[in-house]
Amino acid sequence: MNLKSTTIWKAITICIVFGFVLYFLIVILPSPRKPSAQKTAPGNPQNQAASHSGGLPDLPKTYLKDHYTPVIAVKFKVKTYQEIPLQNAEALDPRVSPDGTRIVLTLKTDKQNKIALVDLTDNRVTVPNLEFDDCLHPSWNAAGDRIVFIGIKKSVSELYTYDLENGKLTQITKDPSRKKAWPRFSPYPFDQHYRIAYASEKNGRKDIWWVRESGEYDQPLTLPLQAVENYKKAPYWSEMVEAPSAFLTKGGDYPEWSPSGHILLYRQNGNTSASLFYSYYTWWQEGTLPLPKSNHLLVWAPNQCSFLEYDPHENKAFIVSRDALQKSEILTDKALTSPPYFFPDGQGLVYTFRKDGKSVLALAPHEEPLGDIVNLWMYAYTQSQKEKLLKNDLVFLHSEYDQIYNLYDTELYNESSGPGRPYLVTSDAVLETFYSAFSALLSYAERQELSHLLSEFAARAQEAAQTRKASTDVRLWFSVGLALIDPNAGTQPLKSDLPGIQNELNRIKQASQTHASLFNKKVNYTDFFIRGKYERDSDLQNYFRALKWFQAFRFNWEDSQDQKWIAEILAIINDPEVATYLEKINLLLKDMIGESRYFSPLTLKAWKNGEPLPAPVLQSPWLQMENAFKLLPAFYTLDAFIFDELITHTDRPESVGTALNPRVLPLGMDIMATLGSEEAKRILLDEFKEGRFENFENQLDRARDKIKGFPQSIWEQTLYLQWLDLFQVLLNDPEKAPAFTKTKAWKRKQLNTALGSWVGLRYETVAYVEQAMAEAGEGGYETINVGKPRGYVEPNPLFFRKLDGAFGKIAEKFEQIIRDPDLKAAVKERADKYRGHLQKLELIAQKELANETLTDEEYSEILYIGRVIEYFILITNSLNSNQNSLANPEPVRKVVDVQAAPDGTRLYEALGFANEINVVVPYYGKRQIVKGPVYSYYEFRSTEQWTNEKWRQQKEYRLPVWIAPYYDGRSERWPHPGDLDAPPRK
Repeated sequence: MNLKSTTIWKAITICIVFGFVLYFLIVILPSPRKPSAQKTAPGNPQNQAASHSGGLPDLPKTYLKDHYTPVIAVKFKVKTYQEIPLQNAEALDPRVSPDGTRIVLTLKTDKQNKIALVDLTDNRVTVPNLEFDDCLHPSWNAAGDRIVFIGIKKSVSELYTYDLENGKLTQITKDPSRKKAWPRFSPYPFDQHYRIAYASEKNGRKDIWWVRESGEYDQPLTLPLQAVENYKKAPYWSEMVEAPSAFLTKGGDYPEWSPSGHILLYRQNGNTSASLFYSYYTWWQEGTLPLPKSNHLLVWAPNQCSFLEYDPHENKAFIVSRDALQKSEILTDKALTSPPYFFPDGQGLVYTFRKDGKSVLALAPHEEPLGDIVNLWMYAYTQSQKEKLLKNDLVFLHSEYDQIYNLYDTELYNESSGPGRPYLVTSDAVLETFYSAFSALLSYAERQELSHLLSEFAARAQEAAQTRKASTDVRLWFSVGLALIDPNAGTQPLKSDLPGIQNELNRIKQASQTHASLFNKKVNYTDFFIRGKYERDSDLQNYFRALKWFQAFRFNWEDSQDQKWIAEILAIINDPEVATYLEKINLLLKDMIGESRYFSPLTLKAWKNGEPLPAPVLQSPWLQMENAFKLLPAFYTLDAFIFDELITHTDRPESVGTALNPRVLPLGMDIMATLGSEEAKRILLDEFKEGRFENFENQLDRARDKIKGFPQSIWEQTLYLQWLDLFQVLLNDPEKAPAFTKTKAWKRKQLNTALGSWVGLRYETVAYVEQAMAEAGEGGYETINVGKPRGYVEPNPLFFRKLDGAFGKIAEKFEQIIRDPDLKAAVKERADKYRGHLQKLELIAQKELANETLTDEEYSEILYIGRVIEYFILITNSLNSNQNSLANPEPVRKVVDVQAAPDGTRLYEALGFANEINVVVPYYGKRQIVKGPVYSYYEFRSTEQWTNEKWRQQKEYRLPVWIAPYYDGRSERWPHPGDLDAPPRK
């Protein structure tokens, strides 16, 4: 054979590919990076930004340990109304501890005001022995182990803290010339120090001041205009930062921190509500937050989306919405004696009211929709979005992310940017890494092994056919196949065969219509239309068409002429010089994808013409052999079987539909319903009305029961089955999973995820899976140290365990097909590292189900999951010889046909942009919203031929009716810290 030049060129190509991949894996992409922290105050060393190479992250030599501020879990929730007796005293100004178990208040007697503590677990009241003439305005620190209050001795008022663990009393301020009131601990530290805001009065003017908990830097935030120039000379501005150009000169009192730590509510001296706003980049400025126009006292709700307003003149309280400033009175039957206060979960109130001539302490439940969601303020939801969140515990938002990991780079997670919205590690995101690995494995196998084997098979079969003087159709079959994959290889075809070869090549290139072809059989030439992964892998398009050509002809054992064709073909194929290549192709693909239901040269290796057909040993329990022969049959995968069972076959005793009302095309939802999803079955029957096809539900239940009985060993036979098995686990959340996973909306989210991932599976295997057809017819001020946000993992540990196992199978296959030892070692190392991440996610999911606290390291695993996923996908892309795929990875948007009807209509499955989902998850006795990426899945029927290019040019995609109601609006990027006091969008 004349293969010398081709072989040399392939060797050179492989060396180039190996060299590039090795360089990329070993030099450029050693590990995902963490972002370097910005400097937090002048004088601190600034971390050097990690360098970038080719737009890809390098490994930084060192990085700062992630900082997470402590979160106090809520341990007590108000279930019923309760009054707490206080003997011989009156209660005023109650405040609830961060864990909800204790209340600190002012205890008023005839002689003096004292500090009292109420333990709500047993209603025990304790009064610390503090030697002051009066104690006023107590409140808690963020940890709940200290209180701050105003202590008065001989008419001098100062701030003090009292440590509840050791009884230590600490004086904070030391300026007898000023009167102090209303001290409030910041919810987060500024740099490493918590601040205490308070009201200061001097010469009849009240201003807002703050001081470190250590007593350092006792400073005004508002001050008289005439004091500004002198204040600029204060030591703070020379020791810490440069003085701002302008200060706030409107005084005020009654400061209250926002839960975010960025905003101070207060009452201006003009008796109007006002706010102060702070960021790392600017000193305290006048806030733009719309506030109720009143002289009443305001305090934030725990979710920072409403206010609790107290009118001391009328002794009334109101809830005021932040977005519309709508006011509704609460506690209408009580004559309040001091400002009420929220419990930390937002679902309870503590207050004092007049009863029998005394001020009495009381607790009451408070129903506030979404009131326990601590970070609701971070999301600028419309009213309809809030209603969806309230009803479903989630909302889908349209986005335009071309990669599943793009969302994980949308938050400003650095030390100076303030609060960030936490991430949700979605099954969509990690399934995309499995898709990427499977894609890399299959493409690598095709490039390095399969295309070469198919070329050698075609060349040797063509030569054998000519040597044996085979019939014209047999010669043409092998010659056309060889011309498709490698026209320069093999012997020259007979001159008399050239017109026939060219005729077939023209039809294949046109890829349209059905024509009579070889062996007196009709061929659907639309099947040669380049689609799926082969649009991306242009160098494999010849391989795709050659493979489809050898799959195109079906020979019936009951037809005498077909039997002769089979015998003649087998005589050529069974030549050891030919058969060995076919065996190797099958061996490579069988472990990845599966088996066929047709007899082939491999199942008939020992058969002789005239003998009964042998009974093949089948591993797949759904397979029943067809009485037909194919040279390179497509694989009858489990999802192909499901489709086949749920379309009309008038020649079968048990079938769906009738000749007059046939079900000619299935639906992707059929797969998920058969894999065990009750929600998918409900959608098919109640929403799609598929029960209009006779016997549909019976056939569906029969297939479900069959699959339900499969032992686990069946699901581990191939990578294809392991992928489908992941969907089974995904569609059935653990019994102890949180409440949000029990909602109809979440079940549909998981259906969307499974279907979206299944699109990728069929997209990559479009050349191999059988389609059964129906028969029917910079530096700044002090940093607010809020710490990193604490994310969440989908609470399904079994899913992550099985995904890890599937990656193990992929790693084994890579080890089998990669020959270069250095590349093999590099791929194994990266695969092992990524499996380590999956094992950590499994552990996190287990701890979430057990309601155990995660470690900081586990929260960091969630925080940087986007970089891990992006990094891994880039690695798998590097195994693609198309170097452009590294800088420009294929968009997640893709389309593939999975089934055809007799009239030429095709069922298309597609993915659009990666979208965003916001989910309400448990959070230390409260709840929080986390955001994560999700697939957008589409399904449609068309007689047109759809390519990725055509699909990606669509300006609008119409979501399936079963998921569309859970979408509402578009995702919004988190604003710059300077905009954090802006009101939510109406």
